[in-house]
Amino acid sequence: MLLVSVFKYIAEHFDKRVNATMYLLGYQAMLYIGNVVVSSPAGLLYDRIGFEKTYMIMGGIALLFTLVSAFTLSACKRQNHRRPALDMAENGISK
Repeated sequence: MLLVSVFKYIAEHFDKRVNATMYLLGYQAMLYIGNVVVSSPAGLLYDRIGFEKTYMIMGGIALLFTLVSAFTLSACKRQNHRRPALDMAENGISK
């Protein structure tokens, strides 16, 4: 589901010719960078406070980001991606 939603977002907000490039460069690169950034603190927390508490903290952080995203991100309001000039030409309207 995550992969489909990422491609749907990229297709909605970027030119159709760059979908695969945006996915490879943006999404995949951020996944690898995120793994590098999170692995060291997670390993330290495993050693200091234990496995269960570490996952509770990581789950709380994920929940926090989910809640912030639910209220700050909005759906795309564009219903029609066509240009106004094309609409006028089809309707026989001229300037």
